[in-house]
Amino acid sequence: MPISLQVKWIKTAEPRPPHQRITHIGGKSGEIDWEHTLSLAIEYVTKNIFYYYIAIDGSLFGLEIGRTANGDKYLQLAAEGGLEPVLALPRKSETVFMNPAHPAYPQNPAVSRPASTV
Repeated sequence: MPISLQVKWIKTAEPRPPHQRITHIGGKSGEIDWEHTLSLAIEYVTKNIFYYYIAIDGSLFGLEIGRTANGDKYLQLAAEGGLEPVLALPRKSETVFMNPAHPAYPQNPAVSRPASTV
């Protein structure tokens, strides 16, 4: 059974045809912010790992894989809504992941670290 994730925002690259504009999707699950590239999201849907959905006016709608005439894959609304509702999601310009090496990672000087032995 796939894990359900609500898509709350997208990252885009423009100008491109509509089905190529979305580069990333993301949201929040509990206390965790998540972000997937479009190609990974399509792979996750194909492998039944994640089920993505969006909320529109209080109703939830699943996303499915759509295909262009030349076979390019993209995410679209499953309920015959096409790509436009997904493109209407808020844009996110940058995501900071909680990586201890990232400069934005909160440092806690109160945490003691063991002294190194030589």
